[in-house]
Amino acid sequence: MSAALEQPQERRDAFVDALRGFALLGIVVVNVPFLALSAEGFSPGSLATVADRAAAFTTIALAQAKFYLLFAFLFGYSLCFLLDRDDDAQRRRFRRRLLGLALLGAAHAVFAFVGDILVLYALIGTALLWWVRWSDRRLLAMVAALLLAWWLLLATLGGSLADGVAATAKATSTPALAALDRALGGGGFVEAALARLRAWPEAFGFIAVVNGMAVAAMFALGLVAGRRRAFSIAATSDRFWRRAAAWGWGVGLPPALWSAHWVWLDGVSPANDADAMRAVLVGFAAAPLLSLAYVATLVRVHRGAPARLAAFEPAGRMSLTGYLGESIVLSLVFSAYGGALFGAVGAAAAMAIAVGTWAALDAFSRVWLLRFRHGPFESLLRRFTG
Repeated sequence: MSAALEQPQERRDAFVDALRGFALLGIVVVNVPFLALSAEGFSPGSLATVADRAAAFTTIALAQAKFYLLFAFLFGYSLCFLLDRDDDAQRRRFRRRLLGLALLGAAHAVFAFVGDILVLYALIGTALLWWVRWSDRRLLAMVAALLLAWWLLLATLGGSLADGVAATAKATSTPALAALDRALGGGGFVEAALARLRAWPEAFGFIAVVNGMAVAAMFALGLVAGRRRAFSIAATSDRFWRRAAAWGWGVGLPPALWSAHWVWLDGVSPANDADAMRAVLVGFAAAPLLSLAYVATLVRVHRGAPARLAAFEPAGRMSLTGYLGESIVLSLVFSAYGGALFGAVGAAAAMAIAVGTWAALDAFSRVWLLRFRHGPFESLLRRFTG
């Protein structure tokens, strides 16, 4: 998570904080189906109305797979501030920071949300200790190679997974995910934690295989962008960001919309349809371009009227607390040991609750930062790091 690698307080960049806050909003929208509807996300029962289908369509087209890439990019971007001297002491602190991040991620996966991304970030983040010594040219060549390999992997997975669905005629939940559904819908806190623990290897394996190379590519790209201070006016012109936005929206949006149309037209979970499975992976492949469109558009907004993004900054300054806090709050709202709404609401209601959770945590961050320099989990990580 980018908050774990944020720059020192006196060198903060308000725009980078706004990007983090914006990404948190996207993250909670992507995660809420798995916390509120079923362990596999959208289910046929959660898409009963037009509003539900529209919410799912918007999430898959505009949010799914886009925002974890943005966080990965900011993870690499922030490394320039943490390893600006690249001495042994800094590298030791960085390793401890990654270890602390992995421990928080493991606790997050067991006690709140099995789809945690922090452990993957921590594992791949160790490579940054070597990459920080590479030239920009070498890093960019690696980014291109990783993205190409990732796209080839998605194409292979799309064919093999879809063929598997077609062969069985209907996809079914694995025993671990089915047990997690039952625990979230009717079990206590301990039962839910044990169910998440049993399902975590499967969930983490899928996340690592499908997202690992893209995360590594964004780490490296963020490192190059941080070195070049890409968001400063001196480093990149408005013309560059205008073109980046045009390419991102023009090339990235059409496949993203195509990947989501099955939910709108068929009203079924993508996991239950072979063609929809292929479409979802196409959406993943288009995600880097759409993420670029978001960044480029927000850069242009910030340069024209910085105050328009101010609402995102508090959450962005406490993005580790925000990321973990979103899952903690939503698990309490939906699980049987809390509000007991798991599986009882549609996609539209789940999205509304997710956005409300983000807004509440953003307001909490604004109040907290009036008295403290760092968020609760940021402070915990800093103490562990030393």
